Amino acid sequence: MEAKALTEPKPALYIFDFGQNLSGVELLHAQAPAGTTVRLRFGEVLNSDGTLYTDNLRTAKVTDEYTFSGKRMRLLQAGIMKYSSHSSPSMASATPR
Repeated sequence: MEAKALTEPKPALYIFDFGQNLSGVELLHAQAPAGTTVRLRFGEVLNSDGTLYTDNLRTAKVTDEYTFSGKRMRLLQAGIMKYSSHSSPSMASATPR
């Protein structure tokens, strides 16, 4: 499923809004220079400033990180064997395409 909207509420922080709550395993096709780290976070609600609301998660990190080798396009599966529910995942420190 493709996002309904893509916003950048802060520099290098991208919010993918799917417009509905989803459950599943996330896949991301991405390529970046060696050493670039992508952080994926998941939530169901946005703050008024457009960032991801995470207060309801309490101490749960709900975060996946990947550091690129720079060698080729990667298919990232967020959290092997992790099934999540969300409507607005965020991605930090990379330029989405």
